[in-house]
Parts: sequence; structure tokens; C-alpha cells
Amino acid sequence: MTPEEHDAVTSVISHFPHIVAASLVHQAHHFEQFPLVKRFAAGGFRDITRIASSNPAMWRDILLHNKHKILDRFHEWKKEINRIETFVEQEDAEGLFSYFQDAKEYRDGLPLRKKGAIPAFYDLYVDVPDHPGVISEITGG
Repeated sequence: MTPEEHDAVTSVISHFPHIVAASLVHQAHHFEQFPLVKRFAAGGFRDITRIASSNPAMWRDILLHNKHKILDRFHEWKKEINRIETFVEQEDAEGLFSYFQDAKEYRDGLPLRKKGAIPAFYDLYVDVPDHPGVISEITGG
């Protein structure tokens, strides 16, 4: 892989997703006038924004180093957002279904890898009653 190919690929599957994750967190933060935002920010929101907790200095440097490819991703993203916005404005149920179906099929077709370039981390949240021994009951200890 050439350096140019590397920069293009990583801008799509690594760099731009960090921007999107951070943007979603900023959007939620702007809605804090609604006290339940933080309480509702669970499951899917935490999953999709996990990478926003990465080192800000590192991501600043990566984005500035890969500026041109990142700017290309911004232009593409704006087109993508406009496309789905049009589906919603026009109440295009078939367009919306196809949009999400195509994304699902592509995502489901990505190879499963036990190890990637960056190790995976997982959070596990379990709602339990507050009584002595409950953690032992869950873990089988």
C-alpha cells in the first residue's frame, strides 16, 4: 500500500469516524437543556461515540497531517447527509429503507477479525438490584 492509499483508506475507516463520533457528542452536549440527555445516552449512543474518548492531541495531529484526505471526506459527508435529508423531507419511505438496508448489508459483510491494527475494548453494563452478593450471582463466583 502506498502512503497515498494509506492516507485515503485511514481517512475513511478511522479518521473521519472519529470526527463523526466527536460531532455526535458535541451535538448531545448542546442539548443539555434537556436534563435527560445524559441518562438516555446509553447503548447505541455510547457504542457509536466510544472513540470520541480518544487522545485529543493525537487526533489533532492526525487530522492536520492528513488534511487533504479529511477535507475530501467532509465534501463526501455533506453529500451523504443531503441525500438522506432529502429522503426525510420527501417522506421517501423506500429511499430511507434502501439507505439503511444498503448500509446494513455492507456493514454485515465486513470481515470479522479478532485482532485489528488497534486492540478492541469493550464496556459491559448490567442493571442489577442493590443487594449484597449480586455481583457474585452474575459472575457465578
